[in-house]
Amino acid sequence: MTEPKQQAVAETTPLVCQGRCAPMVLRCGHLRHPDGTTQRLRAKHSYRLFGVIDGMLVVQGELSLGPGSLALIPPGGDRQLCFGPSSAVLQAVFDVVPVPRRRSAQGDWIHLAPARPQPSPREMWGVDLPLQVPPALCAAGLGALHLIRAMYWRSPAGHARACGHLGAFLGNLAYHCAQAPAPAVAGASRSRVLQQALQLIDDPQAAPLSVAAVAELVGTSREHLSRLAQRELGRSLRAVIQTRRREMACRLLLDTDQPVSAIADDLNYRSEASFYRAFRRWFGVTPSDFRQRR
Repeated sequence: MTEPKQQAVAETTPLVCQGRCAPMVLRCGHLRHPDGTTQRLRAKHSYRLFGVIDGMLVVQGELSLGPGSLALIPPGGDRQLCFGPSSAVLQAVFDVVPVPRRRSAQGDWIHLAPARPQPSPREMWGVDLPLQVPPALCAAGLGALHLIRAMYWRSPAGHARACGHLGAFLGNLAYHCAQAPAPAVAGASRSRVLQQALQLIDDPQAAPLSVAAVAELVGTSREHLSRLAQRELGRSLRAVIQTRRREMACRLLLDTDQPVSAIADDLNYRSEASFYRAFRRWFGVTPSDFRQRR
């Protein structure tokens, strides 16, 4: 008796939330233009995620984005972009491809070529596009863009990780906007506890916290919160916090002139040396070398 209901829920859930499609990053980088410059955007097949770091970006007749804002632009159409004074915009261009994937000869996950035209935005995301990203998700989105820019071009493995970070952000965006049902877990209170934990981790004004600190703030045990994260998110809460740290590290190194020692302190590292070791493990370069390449 419950099967038709479950099928109806699946049909109304965006494909990105069902795990049936995933983004494949084509390129990611900065758009810098003189004041008042316009650029015609012709995107027949690819999606674009714009993040405004400074200045203003106007998508003619549709959206107006200020600093810290993001927008998801669908394929098709002929749009004109207008850049405000001293604008700095970060964009990721990507396609949506079906899952499952297969491994390359080197053992890295690669996406299969689409067997049919890409799904419509409504089918894919559960909402109509173009879409201005809700403010609650903008800090995480900008961090994800910086992270994607840092790793997508380095190696096949780096490209796969960049696609994974973009997919995680877009999945959260779809859930937030379309209010798609989350993966089923026993007890509604568990989902509320995890949601509170994720809000603390994603708070743009707060430094990344440890799993124990987050558990204490939401009033539960570290073990219980870790189990919830594994069941609902498919990964550990420690991995979520580490992703937040990587995103914040990239953003601070690229968009500010803070000393590396101050950034290490902001990210709650015990010393500058421990931050250097962690950053080299993530990206294969030191924070100073990474900043010089911006």
